[in-house]
Amino acid sequence: MALAQEAQEVNMACTKPNDLYIPDGLLDTPSQERKRVIYEAIRWLGTPYAHAARTLGVGVDCGQLIRAVYTACGVEDVEVATYPPDWMLHREESRFMALLTMRMMRADTPLPGDCALYRYGRCACHAAILTGSGYLIHAWRNAGHVEVREQNMLADRLDSYWRPITWAE
Repeated sequence: MALAQEAQEVNMACTKPNDLYIPDGLLDTPSQERKRVIYEAIRWLGTPYAHAARTLGVGVDCGQLIRAVYTACGVEDVEVATYPPDWMLHREESRFMALLTMRMMRADTPLPGDCALYRYGRCACHAAILTGSGYLIHAWRNAGHVEVREQNMLADRLDSYWRPITWAE
């Protein structure tokens, strides 16, 4: 199936009754693998926030969204141990970093389709997928669902950028 046709089908499937905002320029990247990541993330828009869940349309948290999107796009999944919703407030360990380094590499210059990691509490514990034109897609507890937001919303908490090791750039 052609990528343009996939995009049209994804956009039609993403029409939600709660008027989700999908800004222009969300797919500003020439890379097919990066577009697939963004298309997959768009499919999750409106999915309710649910700690440790990973079911499209039913519930997901930020870490499980990252796993689901990249796995659907061909990046090998990693096993994740159970985690309490407030682990980042009580521990120095960065569980996200440990998982990301298994399948991803740090990226100095962020591109659409990369993963951004943000600090809350004592360590990096929130993740989002970067899209084109300065936006991100993430599962956000405060919003109650997967949403599109401007990247600068979390700029003061930015820890690092990551991309799959298998991507040659």
